[in-house]
Amino acid sequence: MTRLFNPQTNFTTGLLDGLMLGRQDTKAFTNGARTLTNWVQLAQGGLRRRHGTRAVYDFGIAITDERVRLIPFIFSEDQRYVIAIRKSWIGIFTDAGVLVKTLTPPASFGLVNIAHHRWDQRGDTLIFTGESYIPQIIKRTGASEFTLADFVFDTLTSGAITIPMIKTESSSLKITPSSASADGTFTASSPVFDPLHVGIHIKIDGFYRLISAYISSTEVSYTVPSWSTDDIGIVATSEWYEEAFSEYRGYPRAIAFHGQRLWLSGSNTSPSHLFGSKALQFFNFDTGTALDDESVQGIVSGSRVNYINHLVSMDRLFIFTDSRAFYQPETDEASVTPSTFN
Repeated sequence: MTRLFNPQTNFTTGLLDGLMLGRQDTKAFTNGARTLTNWVQLAQGGLRRRHGTRAVYDFGIAITDERVRLIPFIFSEDQRYVIAIRKSWIGIFTDAGVLVKTLTPPASFGLVNIAHHRWDQRGDTLIFTGESYIPQIIKRTGASEFTLADFVFDTLTSGAITIPMIKTESSSLKITPSSASADGTFTASSPVFDPLHVGIHIKIDGFYRLISAYISSTEVSYTVPSWSTDDIGIVATSEWYEEAFSEYRGYPRAIAFHGQRLWLSGSNTSPSHLFGSKALQFFNFDTGTALDDESVQGIVSGSRVNYINHLVSMDRLFIFTDSRAFYQPETDEASVTPSTFN
């Protein structure tokens, strides 16, 4: 028996699910295909073969070795780059595959699974984040020149720091300063301190002290910064705060530029926290007096602890956690401020 072939010129439905293969009564079946391997749909309804690929660079590694991740860096229409990252190596390529710069990240960069690095770009600056390392800033300084540096929070003209401060312990854990205005020691009601606390600021009564030495898990020494010499109470208090990001507490898991602010998610020890910089001051997270342009900080709450894994800037800020997705309501006329963040 002669087989009948019906020519098909319309594939606007695209690839059909297997459950649709018997639905001749539908338009989707008529305009669909069972397989479309290596084909690209055209808006006009037809198909064309996908473009081929060409080798532009050999990383010199076997398929069983560490992986390489490729990240776009688009500075302008005629200056487009690809950033390749490995555990201990970062390469900057032109879009033609020419290697123009190699950078060496800190050893802690390689402790993060290559699939778990997060980044965002604004203009000539791209920032990587990962829970194990200080955020890394790649900055384009010329057509083939790039630099790599640690993320550093702004310091005010007074010398004051602007790093976010958070309450990390329960209200039952109290610390007692030994001196109101001079260098001294903090004594905790139960073990809380670690040698990695050295170099971290503690905030009590709205003022700061810098941990200078580790004595034990319940006692550390502190010094008085020149920019925060006001007296603090020398009574036991549970209202004390420490830097949100440090070698001890960990570093941001996710990042996004959104609404004229830089947003950082919390670390592994504060996974639900979200911090937005001051407006147009991307390295300044000073909360000040909660004016509209000052830092926005809060917690993404729910029925359980939500580990923030991704931040995505679109018409609003989308927050993707390990259990669900959130977004921050805002409009063109009313952006996110300390008073509207919820």
